Amino acid sequence: MNPLIALALQLVPDAARAFAGGKAGDVAASVSRAVAEAAGTSDAQAAQIALAQDPAKLADLRIKLAQIAAQAESDRRADDLADTESARATFAELAKAGNAVGLAPVIISVIVTVGFFVMLIWLLVREPTLTTDSAVLQLINITIGALTAAFATVVNFWLGSSHGSRIKDQISATLQAQAAGSGARQVSAALGAHSARIEAAVQAFQAATQKPAQAPAPAPASATADADRRFDACVTIVLQLEGGYVDDPRDPGGATNMGITLSTLRDWRKDPSLGPDDVKALTETEAKAIYRASYWNPMQCDGLPAGVDLSVFDFGVNAGPSRSVKLLESLVGTTQDGVMGPQTLAATAAQDAPDLIRRFADGRIAYYKSLSGWDRYGTGWTNRTNTVEKDALAMARA
Repeated sequence: MNPLIALALQLVPDAARAFAGGKAGDVAASVSRAVAEAAGTSDAQAAQIALAQDPAKLADLRIKLAQIAAQAESDRRADDLADTESARATFAELAKAGNAVGLAPVIISVIVTVGFFVMLIWLLVREPTLTTDSAVLQLINITIGALTAAFATVVNFWLGSSHGSRIKDQISATLQAQAAGSGARQVSAALGAHSARIEAAVQAFQAATQKPAQAPAPAPASATADADRRFDACVTIVLQLEGGYVDDPRDPGGATNMGITLSTLRDWRKDPSLGPDDVKALTETEAKAIYRASYWNPMQCDGLPAGVDLSVFDFGVNAGPSRSVKLLESLVGTTQDGVMGPQTLAATAAQDAPDLIRRFADGRIAYYKSLSGWDRYGTGWTNRTNTVEKDALAMARA
């Protein structure tokens, strides 16, 4: 894989959706070009450092990748619609020519539609306690799911994409374009509420209010500076907790400096020949760049409330970004996929930050207790968690 594409997926995991469809080659070229232009270099390692040290460049890259993904999705839908229209035209010609094959879509559509509504009526009128057999219930669920999918396919075949869906796509593209001028902090917040704004706009249109979508408020001029300040405050605490160079033979991470393991440094510099001496010589500037690119940015901590950002960031550093995000998702009630997305950002913003910080600390301790090393490292893990909780609560109340 092109290193620039790998870097794009590391920094902006959602960009992976741009590669779906039959134009992956064109998308790959666009993504590589976007990363090189945003970072000002085509060297993957230099680009990684440049983006980690400049939140504005990273925000611009996120927007560009979102635009590429949106265009790729639009092209894919257009191709799908063209294929559907071509199939309808082909069957229509066959029907006009008297070929029985031309009636196949009609016959299949009638069977699926009748089956769907028969099943729907049966579900509405049947006794709730008709069966308690789990195997039978599972079969019913599978049947309902298959019929629902088939009915949706039939509707799409005959009617194409719904008008509401097209409007939703248009509004989504408009909102993305409006976000292009915002700073890094505003972009994260806009993404957090993106889905809700689109749904609200579609509902408003369908209710015939005819109110145009409102542009988001412009980001304050200090947005980027505030993002830098918050990251610096959080990473300073993490560096203090991680300490300096150690090479504990009992630690599977091996040589570690400021929390950066040998394996992490090799991945960062794309150099498997690095050794403990390279870890020992690691500078604080590079360590911060690694933390920003590999932990802070993938977990979208810029978009989290003050204090919650520290809790999620530090646990991500200590136990892995995916595990930290999953814990947050479990606490705010979103799908636990380990990838920070707009729904989780929006759900987190709706929480009481101090309460969420306390519950996050409790969940973190529960995770540590499940590990085999609890007896040996439990005291240290608990002290770290308590320190982060205290500092996070102070940030939330500031």
